[in-house]
Amino acid sequence: AQKLKTKVDKVKQNQQVLQTLYEQLQALPAESFADEAINQALNTVKDQYKCSYQDVLTIARYYTTASTVGAGISHTMNVLGKDLVMKRLEQALNKAKQ
Repeated sequence: AQKLKTKVDKVKQNQQVLQTLYEQLQALPAESFADEAINQALNTVKDQYKCSYQDVLTIARYYTTASTVGAGISHTMNVLGKDLVMKRLEQALNKAKQ
């Protein structure tokens, strides 16, 4: 677990990226919480912070699934559903603020 956290912590502006991702996903209506809209949110965050798509994916995947590998993150988020994804991201944000 520490190895995964170390990989995620290498990404600059981790907390800001996580906060912005949370806001982008929160803004999506529940009925629009699908792969394409999720990918668009991930790309918006990438563009805003001028980081790589992989950096944003690593943060999204780690705080959504507690892993840095797996199926496509937009599909995974879609399957988990907006409520669960938002709950996990909110928990991560709250933990980061402590």
